[in-house]
Amino acid sequence: MKLLSVERWLQIFDKKSHELMAEHPVNVETERLRQIVKPMKGDELLYRPYALSKLQIKRLLANMDLHLLIELKSYHYFLDCTGIYDDNDK
Repeated sequence: MKLLSVERWLQIFDKKSHELMAEHPVNVETERLRQIVKPMKGDELLYRPYALSKLQIKRLLANMDLHLLIELKSYHYFLDCTGIYDDNDK
């Protein structure tokens, strides 16, 4: 299968139940994201999930033009990535 594109998401999980409570598309350029989230070694394109700090959440939301109440006592916030693949690639 051929990777066509990637989609990044801000995911919010309940700390007690571990349920996904919300998911917001992140349409921010990778270079800008790298200024917000320091990539792990070997993951320069930010394909892995990243737990976000309050400062990182604020900076990400500002770049997304999204306004959310940040509740770190109740929720975990992650930057995640999903690949979109061509199933017809032979």
